Amino acid sequence: MKVDTKVLKDYRNSLGKFKRVTDEIFMEATYEVATRVFQATVKNTPVDTGFLRESWNIDDVKKKGSVYEIEISNDVEYASYVEYGHRIVRGGNTLGWKDGVFMLTISEKYLEKVMDRIFQRKFEKRFKELW
Repeated sequence: MKVDTKVLKDYRNSLGKFKRVTDEIFMEATYEVATRVFQATVKNTPVDTGFLRESWNIDDVKKKGSVYEIEISNDVEYASYVEYGHRIVRGGNTLGWKDGVFMLTISEKYLEKVMDRIFQRKFEKRFKELW
């Protein structure tokens, strides 16, 4: 009895190709989502001197296990106070509360709604190119 292993080898190679392509798609889609969050965050950041708005950073996509992550950050020391709000203090007395702007939080929530469509579009486009 003869067994043709060519079909199995082809299948194995296809699976390997599929995994590589899947990783690429997730990397691309994650970066696109993060870029949109980044752009919306910068746009929604209030401008006094422009320093806070200009200080936003976006890293490269990193894969840790099965998780793809990317960091958006702002190193300005008062960025979190603008984001989440803060007490107004004069002469040691609390005079009130300044509400947060939530420039990053709002951008993230909006993208959560459209993120699935972005990933789906990336997958469909890539698989049409491949198969």
